Amino acid sequence: MIKQLTLIAALAASPAAADVTIGGSTVTLDTSGAPWVVDFRNAPTNAEADNGTYDLGSGVTVQFRWNALGGADEISVTPPSGYVAVPMSIAIEEGSAGRIHIFPAHMLGV
Repeated sequence: MIKQLTLIAALAASPAAADVTIGGSTVTLDTSGAPWVVDFRNAPTNAEADNGTYDLGSGVTVQFRWNALGGADEISVTPPSGYVAVPMSIAIEEGSAGRIHIFPAHMLGV
């Protein structure tokens, strides 16, 4: 029970949202509720230089992988310890959007 209360308190203490712009695409982390939400809006302006790992804050990082053939670009989310990203990665077509949820591990029985 104490672990659950600690995780709930950690969720409540986190900043509400953080944005990262990656070559015109945006990745937003919203920690205002449970689960947390990572939104990815893929713009058709990315390039090889955008490949890399970006810090969203609250212990969350996102790795961006550009598709050089003009297809879907991909992000993978690494949550902080004690949390699980569902799904861990998404591939989103140019001009489209996708979402990853971050749950406290205990909510998933992990």
